[in-house]
Amino acid sequence: MTADGPLSGGHLEEITRCDVGWKTGYALTLGGPPGTNVTEWQCTNRTLNPAPTSCQWSNFWSFPMNSSYHGVEDITLHNGTTMKCDEWKYWDSGEEYSFNTLIDTAIPVRTAKIFTAVPGYSLWHIDFTDFSSESAPVADFNAPNGIQCVPPPPAPAIEDTTVPQKAPASFNTLSTLVSMVSNRFRAHEKTTPTTTTTASCCTTYPCSKYQVVKFENTHWATYAWYIETSVQFYPPESWTATEGDTFVVSVACVNECSFIVNAKKKVYPSGTIFANKHGNLTTGTMGTKSYCVYPKKGEGYCHNEIKLTQSNIPLGSMVPLLVTFNFSSKVLGESCVSTQYIYPSSK
Repeated sequence: MTADGPLSGGHLEEITRCDVGWKTGYALTLGGPPGTNVTEWQCTNRTLNPAPTSCQWSNFWSFPMNSSYHGVEDITLHNGTTMKCDEWKYWDSGEEYSFNTLIDTAIPVRTAKIFTAVPGYSLWHIDFTDFSSESAPVADFNAPNGIQCVPPPPAPAIEDTTVPQKAPASFNTLSTLVSMVSNRFRAHEKTTPTTTTTASCCTTYPCSKYQVVKFENTHWATYAWYIETSVQFYPPESWTATEGDTFVVSVACVNECSFIVNAKKKVYPSGTIFANKHGNLTTGTMGTKSYCVYPKKGEGYCHNEIKLTQSNIPLGSMVPLLVTFNFSSKVLGESCVSTQYIYPSSK
């Protein structure tokens, strides 16, 4: 890693290597204040435990399961080049990150921290302008010409036959996410009509800051005027719903709705809300008409039932509706998910 500027205090280089047969490992840190050259820099050299379990920076191309696809974005690099990219976002420890790949490929273009609530913490981004998936040349791990790094102490004798591990099941790999886009999201974009009523809410999953992975609504055949909704979501583990964090489920007309009530034709414009019901995001009691529960940190489930009557929509009218679940939290802000639904379809 090489950095220049006030955040790094001038010039900074960090070189880490621990893959030489998993028998040796070292880390070089070198640099100097602004305006200095390589002959004036200082360098430290330390030995690392070369075992793969302790000598990997991170699962660099693995991402949390709450990663959500946000469509195609134009990314402008520092040299002015604009690239069309796929974009994902995810939350980690209460902060939001994004990363971009060249559209329909597993070639990374940018990774960035885009939100933090901690005063004094900085936002940043890293661009990849010459990415290659091959091993780096050995010479890349050497200190620059003109500077001497004192050799580190001898490496300890370590009996470790561990081989590099794949990313754990709780993470998505970059190739997995790209495959999801091409197989699911691209297909969705081609088959789902775009309407003004759905443009502002998520219709593919996972989505939003709340990381909704499942949104369902059904009607009960024996109680034909009820619409039942359920939302499964994965907010940041640091988040806890507090008093004032609420949700509302609404049922609205899609495009123009028309049907006969008491021998008279009724026509409603797109967006007309027939019914809605509020609930609290704080933990409630299962079995009630409106509640949320949290089986564990970072995992939530909300349930809601809305009653419609024949004065709202007569049975058998086959009216196209938009069911929307709106989140509202002091910390996470507002977000919504929606889906179209034909109701009521049967007695």
